[in-house]
Amino acid sequence: MRKVHACLLLLAILLMPMMGIGENADIAEGVAMWINGEAVYQSQIDSVTASVTESMGRLGLDTSDEEIASAISDVAQRQVIEDRLLSQDMTAQGMYDLTQEDENTVAQAAKQTVEAMLAEYTAYYASLAQEDANAQTTAAKQAQAAMEVAGYTEDFFKSYYRNVLASERYEAWLVRNDPEITQEEIEAAYRQRTDESKSLYAQDIPAFETALASGEEIWYRPAG
Repeated sequence: MRKVHACLLLLAILLMPMMGIGENADIAEGVAMWINGEAVYQSQIDSVTASVTESMGRLGLDTSDEEIASAISDVAQRQVIEDRLLSQDMTAQGMYDLTQEDENTVAQAAKQTVEAMLAEYTAYYASLAQEDANAQTTAAKQAQAAMEVAGYTEDFFKSYYRNVLASERYEAWLVRNDPEITQEEIEAAYRQRTDESKSLYAQDIPAFETALASGEEIWYRPAG
């Protein structure tokens, strides 16, 4: 994972001149920035911001605090940029060049997922309905409508499973020349990172909250 982050950072530095905030905004409404000719829309950043804000709120952070809100906004934008750079590099490395067998597997997984979700949605709506002869039919229609509104279609899940497969291939490609890591090395690295985080945040909860909102690596959570 650290190697992935390092690659992304290098890509961001090399491609920064190609990333323009508001570039060509007059011909693409809603575009927040361009990355190598691909538009990133403000709605995408807003969606990630809302998701990060919700996650930070569940962790107990005051997301209405100006400093934390600013940090969350920075994290969301950085995440969108990194995701796009990652997707572009995965495409360039041929990770999305799937075989017909891969596509068949993806299609089957998407179909099974939609069927399973539809069954779960139908059961949920049926549990809310009053007992009558048409309850199951009504529940099935409600379930179908709810999934359509949410965008849970076979095409959506085909895209999802293609990304999963491409990501697995990309991860294997990134670490193809890495040496084997022993369990002892993993445990030693974990202890080192935990001790470092503890020394920083054990007696400084505000610093912990700021670091958490900023997306920094944290290996220790102080009490309170």
